[in-house]
Amino acid sequence: MSVTVSDAGTHFIIAGASREAVEAELERRVADGAQVRSEPALIGAKWMATCENRRMNVRVQVEKLGMKSIVTAATREALEARVAELMELGARVDQPLEEIDGVWTVVLDDAPSG
Repeated sequence: MSVTVSDAGTHFIIAGASREAVEAELERRVADGAQVRSEPALIGAKWMATCENRRMNVRVQVEKLGMKSIVTAATREALEARVAELMELGARVDQPLEEIDGVWTVVLDDAPSG
């Protein structure tokens, strides 16, 4: 039986026609280290469950240094998501992201443009 897995940011939604298929996918993700957010439940005509998205469930640190912010995270995905949020608030990339000793880092300019 097939299931669909939808990326909902910090978690995945697993949906399928049978409980067994959803449980199998959920167990596969748990074996990879993800934590279950909600057990399989029948919602409408589909079985659904959720588990964490480990790539996005990473602590992102933002350090302010004057008009600059240094943003660091263990994964590129988490860093890019936080940088996108900060850019919506007006920050601009000053130094592009790079990986240094297993830590992803980017420097942002927080000064308002004008």
